[in-house]
Amino acid sequence: MKKKLLITAFALLVSMITFAQAPVPTSWDFESNITTPPQGWQITDAPGGVAGPTTYTSASATCEGGVALKLDETNDQLIVFLGQQPGEIKFFLKCNGSEWEGEFQVQESVDGSNWIDMLTFDTLSSTPATIIPSSCTEYTLNPSNPLTRYIRFFYELKVSGSNVALDNVRIAAPILGTATLQVQQNSNTIFSGNYAASFSSAVSTPSSLNFTMKNLGTVDTLFISGISITGANASDFVLTEPANFPDSIFPNGTAPLNVSFTPSASGTRTATITIATNDVVNPSYVINLYGAGDALATEPTVQASNLTFPVNKTYRVVSSFAPVSSGVDEVGGYIILRRDGQAVSDFPVDGTVYERGKSIGSSKVVYSGAISGSNFSFRPNWIKASTSYHFAVFTYNGDGSIINYNTNSPLIGSVTTPATMANPSEYNGINTANATFLSDLSALINPHQSTFYSNYTTTMINLFEVRDTFAVVGANTFRRLINCVYSGQATVYNEPFDYTAYDFSREHSYPHSWMPTFDASSPEKPEYNDQHNLYPARQSNVNATRSNYPLGKVVTPEQSFLDGKIGTDSTGRRVYEPRDVHKGRAARAMMYMAVCYNGISGNNWKFLNPISGTIPYGQDQYILKRWNDQFPPSDYDRARNDFLDSLQQNRNPFVDHPEYACYIDFSNMSYVANPQTPCYKAPSGITELNNNLIFYMFPNPSSENVSLYFSSTKTENLTVEIFDISGKKVFTKNVNSVAGIQQTETINTVNFGKGIYTISLKGNTTLKTEKLILN
Repeated sequence: MKKKLLITAFALLVSMITFAQAPVPTSWDFESNITTPPQGWQITDAPGGVAGPTTYTSASATCEGGVALKLDETNDQLIVFLGQQPGEIKFFLKCNGSEWEGEFQVQESVDGSNWIDMLTFDTLSSTPATIIPSSCTEYTLNPSNPLTRYIRFFYELKVSGSNVALDNVRIAAPILGTATLQVQQNSNTIFSGNYAASFSSAVSTPSSLNFTMKNLGTVDTLFISGISITGANASDFVLTEPANFPDSIFPNGTAPLNVSFTPSASGTRTATITIATNDVVNPSYVINLYGAGDALATEPTVQASNLTFPVNKTYRVVSSFAPVSSGVDEVGGYIILRRDGQAVSDFPVDGTVYERGKSIGSSKVVYSGAISGSNFSFRPNWIKASTSYHFAVFTYNGDGSIINYNTNSPLIGSVTTPATMANPSEYNGINTANATFLSDLSALINPHQSTFYSNYTTTMINLFEVRDTFAVVGANTFRRLINCVYSGQATVYNEPFDYTAYDFSREHSYPHSWMPTFDASSPEKPEYNDQHNLYPARQSNVNATRSNYPLGKVVTPEQSFLDGKIGTDSTGRRVYEPRDVHKGRAARAMMYMAVCYNGISGNNWKFLNPISGTIPYGQDQYILKRWNDQFPPSDYDRARNDFLDSLQQNRNPFVDHPEYACYIDFSNMSYVANPQTPCYKAPSGITELNNNLIFYMFPNPSSENVSLYFSSTKTENLTVEIFDISGKKVFTKNVNSVAGIQQTETINTVNFGKGIYTISLKGNTTLKTEKLILN
């Protein structure tokens, strides 16, 4: 049969539209980015379970390979939505934990609503009971209905404490003898009922849309009895090949399908191609066409409404709004921008597609895509206390290079998170004047709910520490970001978060080896997995460098990585110094651990002195108390404390009340009845870092300028640094001191903004800090 190729002088602009149907064959081994599953695959977590998709990554819990999907709650499920008939299904499965008890099914469905069991594990109602094995086992299934388009792995009921590891799911193409039609565009399959790639052409200028029809059958010839083009703008589309009917395609053969597109007007132009064949399963194959006359689709004239914030916590915000009932077409959708602290003033640009995590000016994309239903909810990452978050929602039509945003009067709204979620009566039973203060505080925060160390990713990282990003590094695109707390290093990654792959660890601020109960990891004890004490830190050059050395002020650096360093302090002791913003956090975490577990089983949790045979000295409590005062709890710290309270049902009292640190002697874990002021000033005979420096400022509070007055007992170079309440450095300047002479340095503070600041004046062996109030 003779075939023709239509050649035009106009270049057709195309971009692929993504649909939630998987091609066949399809597979997922869960080693890849779990937050961006293969097309057509979706993980749904049960209400009350661990939010978001989760995986097993420890060697003892995985199944086939290094990562397995973790199903851990009743109604957890993995659904695969297929674009065509599936063939043989293979997968690995095993039980993790105690002997398995519950109901678990693998099911098929034609419509995604009515399910038929293909494989059932049931210890409750089946006789004999069928259990999921404790070893990784491969299963092979075959769908019973050629019209099946959904496969579901469904944890219908969890009874015991066991979880299920699912791994390496593979769905093969069926072995077809009968004639079966498949249509492709540039090697991409267009399933019946879906859209071809979007396209555009100048008004009255023809361009071609080229497809390939394939007969997947291996025995029968595919007969095409007719091809029709219908729809709103059908007259803009003309079938050019095949020209005559009936037409035929031999087994495993192909034939072209070409359409000429000549837009009669600008804006959106749509039509539908229907191919009538002898395909028994799908006799009418439908391809939807969506294009534009000139450059862009028709801009929608409507915006969403009713932006509300049904959940507003210090650590989590959930937003929802009502999508429009009409006015956004079948290829259109919504883009949501977020800006912290100020109203969104940025706009998306027509013809540009944005993914979650991308920045537009000073704003970041929270969501971009289609929305269905009468209400839509979204949860942004990286939420802190006492912070205002502003959002703007824009509608759009089209996709890819023809996308057209409505930037006129977008739906806007904002929410300000609370300062704290602590119960007002939380510390009613705590009185610093009582001799039982220390034991009362210990009893308040312990015992508490223990969360396994291995769950740190699914709790702290996935639900609190993670930030959205869109970073292209070489050939890889990363959509998540996390910081090393000690050095400040920003690491981009794709979920699931892998500690080895990304060179990270869960750092014990109060080192594990210091604990009186060491080794507390096997069996795992609450002090080992207490997440008030755990922070994400880079392993190489940071966590491994800190090791079990005490924290302190490095005077003579030996090794540094970004803002973290190790070296000797003013007394010649080897210490590790984290970046400024983490100093107060680390101090409060270490003090929390000492108080929380003190006295349990008769153990004293004082700061070790000496730490070991190779570290013949201990942790200086005064440097931690200084950092606790110099770097007070930030919005991040208060949000983290609230989140951990929801997780462990206890709080770090030093975040809520930093002054509590003054009433405890951490060298022996005893009560201090009348602490000196400031309490971080070491008693006589203990080396202090600021003994050589006199420093004060005026006026304080200030509104425009503040003058620093300082004198030192020796000549040296000093650095003036100013930090806001979050720990962000807003000013730095080098000054020279002359021994015995009072000097003055005036700083203009007009652009700093109102609030509480910390000013530090430091040299090689001197450090002095004061609080500054700007009004």
